Amino acid sequence: MKNENNHTEPLSADVKVSQQPSAQQSSLSKQPVRKSLSTGSIGLIFALAGLLLPYPAADYAFVPSLVVMLIIWELLSNGLLRVNQTFKSHNPVIPFLALLAAALPFILGGDEVLMIDEVAVVGVSPIGVYIAIFGSLLALAAPLLGKKYDAKLPAAPPEPETDAQFSKSLLAYLLVLGGLPLMWAAGTAGIESPLGSFTFLFCLIGAWASWAGMWKMWSMPAITSGMLGLVLFLAPLEAIIYGLFGLLRVVTGTDGPIADQWAGNVDAGFLAHGVGPMLVLGGGLIATYELFHGAKKGMAANKAKKQAEVDARKAQRKSKQEASVSPVAETNNDSSTK
Repeated sequence: MKNENNHTEPLSADVKVSQQPSAQQSSLSKQPVRKSLSTGSIGLIFALAGLLLPYPAADYAFVPSLVVMLIIWELLSNGLLRVNQTFKSHNPVIPFLALLAAALPFILGGDEVLMIDEVAVVGVSPIGVYIAIFGSLLALAAPLLGKKYDAKLPAAPPEPETDAQFSKSLLAYLLVLGGLPLMWAAGTAGIESPLGSFTFLFCLIGAWASWAGMWKMWSMPAITSGMLGLVLFLAPLEAIIYGLFGLLRVVTGTDGPIADQWAGNVDAGFLAHGVGPMLVLGGGLIATYELFHGAKKGMAANKAKKQAEVDARKAQRKSKQEASVSPVAETNNDSSTK
């Protein structure tokens, strides 16, 4: 005997839409990973670890900080840390920049930096830059190393596109997060002031929201609305203000109007204390541009959508009027014929 209560309800439109990306990702996940991609990502991880270790050229600490953020962005956008699978190898620009950052202490310090056991000469062990050089070279050679293996694999299917606006916003917030821990004065990092701490917090949330927006993740509405939505609006503006304060402090020195905001002098010059504020300011400007540019595009898309709905309703009314007129015309024709 069949149970009449046992029936299957049709799926709603929202459920069907939500299942489409997961089904697409499921089919992509069955594809083999390209060796050129995996080798490149592994090399970038080595380079990332090496540049995060103590850097021998302390006066140029902004160099590994900047490259580290670029590597993280590359891995999240085009590497093995992507949410959706990709089949393209890494762009060689990022590994090349990592190689330059790792080689810089050798160029500046000469042969003595090459001696691992003579740490006292350079202040810190150069083991980190050796790791970074190995990883950078591995990432650069990845397309060649994986060419033979990848040639045997089936043709790659189309990849789901990432949101370009959120991808650029993620890079912008990473630049801010990389610039804040740098020295903004002698012995003082930009993150050590109250305003710097809140800037770090808000831009970290901004990076989180951009990461969710890149892949249209299920958590995106919760992150980009409510109180967090206000934070996302304030984060780039705060980065711009704080970056300008940092640059003003470097230019005016200890006698300027905001000298009390940071302890320590800025006598070492712009490279030592000015690059951090520049990264924060630049990241804030990029994030602000993407924020307003995205809002403008969204408003235009909504306007076009509403106009399309209006046109559709007009066309529907017109078709109904024509349908109602047609039977009357046919009746009149029949009457005149009789």
